[in-house]
Amino acid sequence: MRAVGQLTGGVAHDFNNLLAVIVGNLELRNTAKNPGELEILLREAEDAAWRGADLTSQLLAFSHRPTLLPRKASVSEICDTVITFATRLLGDRHHIVRGIFTGLPAIYVDAGKLETIVLNLILNARDAMKDGGHIMIDASATRLLAQETLSLWISDTGNGIEPHLLEKVFEPYFTTKPVGEGSGLGLSMAHGFMEQSNGRLDLVSTVGEGTRVGLHFPVYTGDELPMPVFAA
Repeated sequence: MRAVGQLTGGVAHDFNNLLAVIVGNLELRNTAKNPGELEILLREAEDAAWRGADLTSQLLAFSHRPTLLPRKASVSEICDTVITFATRLLGDRHHIVRGIFTGLPAIYVDAGKLETIVLNLILNARDAMKDGGHIMIDASATRLLAQETLSLWISDTGNGIEPHLLEKVFEPYFTTKPVGEGSGLGLSMAHGFMEQSNGRLDLVSTVGEGTRVGLHFPVYTGDELPMPVFAA
């Protein structure tokens, strides 16, 4: 009940903030002195509406724990797709540094959902570096799950996370971002996705140095079993 109260209270708080931006800007449109000022007000209202839509989408995904559709997939191809899209969202102050993804084994994963998870981690890294910086994406063959694994890392050089907060970052609706800038569902969804994918998520963060997230997947062997199915 405490977790449910935390989740619903946080959702209500965020939606209230988003609605305040939308309603306030729409009221101010009548006082705009020039087209440029009006455009800014309307754009801010639209951005808040889209953040609300994104929050709703995350809540639905979090509550339903949808069944995954895994297949043999290439992490290199997945990252190419995500980086192409993310580059358009990052702007001029943030840049992605991609490692050399050659000779890597395939994995068995829902590629579409992994793309979403990686994109969210990239945007988290961007938000952690307000003044700009580099986001590093790298992958290598490892052995971290008592078997052959493929590890994908997303790193930033942001402010890092305080040690006493690290144990909370996977809790639903917990966020280190300012009010209205994060739903607090991204990392909890990523953690759940990795469990469903028979993998593991690691997060290491040092204050003043940055954060490094590792996604560790069993390599594809050709005889993968169905992944766990969670009832909607």
